[in-house]
Amino acid sequence: MPDNSPLRYDCTFDPAKGGTEYHVGPGQRYTRLADVPFEHLGPGDMVRVEYQSTPYYEKVLFNTRGTASSPIVFCGILGPNGERPILDAHNAISRLGAPYGAYHPMQEEAVVLAYNTDRWTTPKPGNLVIANFEIRGARDNVAFTDNVGATSAFSIDSSSVYLFGAENVVIQNTDLHDSGDGLFVNSKDDASDVSLSRNIVVRGNLIHDNGDPRSYLVHNIYTEASGIVFELNYLGQCVPGASGNVLKDRSAGTVIRYNWIEAGGHLLDLVDPQESRAIMQNEPDMHETFVYGNVLHDTGPNWAGYLVHYGGDSGGDNATGYVYRQGTLHFFDNTVLIQLDASDAWQVALFHLSTNGETVNLTNNIFAVYPRTSGSAPELDLLGTNQGATANGNLVIGKNWITTGYVATGNGAITGASNLIAGTDPGFINVSHLDLHLAPGSPARAAAMAQDATVTSRRIGIAFEYVSPLPVPPYAATTVQYQSRADSSHLNLGALH
Repeated sequence: MPDNSPLRYDCTFDPAKGGTEYHVGPGQRYTRLADVPFEHLGPGDMVRVEYQSTPYYEKVLFNTRGTASSPIVFCGILGPNGERPILDAHNAISRLGAPYGAYHPMQEEAVVLAYNTDRWTTPKPGNLVIANFEIRGARDNVAFTDNVGATSAFSIDSSSVYLFGAENVVIQNTDLHDSGDGLFVNSKDDASDVSLSRNIVVRGNLIHDNGDPRSYLVHNIYTEASGIVFELNYLGQCVPGASGNVLKDRSAGTVIRYNWIEAGGHLLDLVDPQESRAIMQNEPDMHETFVYGNVLHDTGPNWAGYLVHYGGDSGGDNATGYVYRQGTLHFFDNTVLIQLDASDAWQVALFHLSTNGETVNLTNNIFAVYPRTSGSAPELDLLGTNQGATANGNLVIGKNWITTGYVATGNGAITGASNLIAGTDPGFINVSHLDLHLAPGSPARAAAMAQDATVTSRRIGIAFEYVSPLPVPPYAATTVQYQSRADSSHLNLGALH
């Protein structure tokens, strides 16, 4: 990836991949998405959708697959100022006869759905790219026309994009907002792996203003897959008053890197597989999770009392049949900024660990607390209490900068606290403008230590830094910008250098 590159996907059709081009838009062969034979797409096929000033009020179903070298590509051709083509749920039409199957609620799940009702006898959907779209509006009671021409409606947990039993999918440079869930990835324990989602990449997207004040069960992102990477995304807050999470994940092999993540019920809720636990517990990296190079920003209106939850939430642990993470969260080279008043919250906890089987390795981060106004800031708790339980997991601390006055109220085991570099100023260039790069003379410069053995053995390096956008809407025509990590020797703490 080049420096400071917007992550716009190249929609140029390549006939050498052996597929067919379907060009959609005003004056094109296809004026509606509903006219494209999505159910027959195959390797190398590309659906190119022209930008127009009015949205496409249409729904899309993917039930076929490409190949690794010739994926199916669903690509928006950007407008003159970078505007994405808009898919809007309000009164959206479905392709007549689209193979959603007999279970009608699948039609209510999303604006864009990847799902194969015949997955027991035909391959699951996969090798798919969804890029350069704004997808919005799948909310409770919003009407649409289904695949037989009847009027139906979305539900409280409908999504902009929903993947069910899909694999090798890239979602890039989309703007997913104003739905129940912005992105939903689902897996189940069906035989022969037919309903397990695998190898999902979520890259360079804006996902924000989803959720619903009536339910804590809908989120900006809600995922359950084997192998999922979130990189270079702007993950904003849910709608005001919503108690859902910014990113709730039940996957194995989760990697979260180079993102800007705003506040929610939790900024990161990394818990147990639910619908697929019998299969997922045997997947590689079920017990290893990697979070690095991110900015996590806790502030109003949907501020979080616990920033990161790791373990499970299904009401038990492995001994009772659930499959909690029971492993290690490798949390390194992140910048965590808390901007709250004590009147908002008298205390904020960095981590909530579900059982003593969960461990966080904490290395080379910055944890900075500032008041939101001119008042005092909340107290920072390293490892908060576990909702009255006695188990709180293990926190293994390497070199990290942290605001003076932190506490540890939980019952878990904390080792390495003497490695913390406590102070009143981490040396950001300009906190009020959210410029969290390190100024000359910052105590976080040249303070890093070697990563833990698992990170080192996998040769995980910090390659990039998030640049923009910052949490200042509107985001229309905005694309994520990034750059190579300025601190190539990895001597500094935090995500930005």
